[in-house]
Amino acid sequence: RTKRMRTSFKHHQLRTMKSYFAINHNPDAKDLKQLSQKTGLPKRVLQ
Repeated sequence: RTKRMRTSFKHHQLRTMKSYFAINHNPDAKDLKQLSQKTGLPKRVLQ
């Protein structure tokens, strides 16, 4: 089994995720989709 590449986050992506998850610790699918669009990261990485 091959190892997958570890995701490295850019500063603006981290800032966006930290501010969002500070407010909502358990986002639903709709929220993950919005966050995915803001950060440019796939939903799988964000969950």
